[in-house]
Amino acid sequence: MRRHGSSSDMGMHRNRVEVQASGEANCGGPRGGSPADWRSRPGDRLRGVPILVVEDDPPSAKLVALLLGQHGCVVRIATNAEDALKALEEFRPRLIVLDLVLPRMGGLLFAHHIKSDPRFCDTVIVAATVINGADVERIVRETGCAGYIRKPIDTETFAATLADCLKEKS
Repeated sequence: MRRHGSSSDMGMHRNRVEVQASGEANCGGPRGGSPADWRSRPGDRLRGVPILVVEDDPPSAKLVALLLGQHGCVVRIATNAEDALKALEEFRPRLIVLDLVLPRMGGLLFAHHIKSDPRFCDTVIVAATVINGADVERIVRETGCAGYIRKPIDTETFAATLADCLKEKS
């Protein structure tokens, strides 16, 4: 299935964003309406899901953390593959949002490394990329990614796309 979408952790509480230096952050905040109202939205299937965001561009990382925070995810951010590997020593995400174009170790090599480690066989990886071309989907699938999202991300469909990738894996 083709996925489209057009250093600190962040917590979101209502309309306020707090930057936290302590590591893991529960980014969930109160919502308007009843729980029945928000459970029906596709992205809210992510509530409580631990997610590692591997993104070297700070504004992009903050945007992704903010969007995931609106759905109650537990988010940790790594700015490169090496920091992500260190974070994985203590943090066990169900999903990794992975920029493919990273300094030093690229995203595809990182994904291959993670998928070859038995501890992470159930971890879903979704690539986020500015790379265009007919081979992008094939390449990310061969590396073990569940899908990909094109950058700039589509803020309206981002969370639902990630939720669909998790659902496909379960």
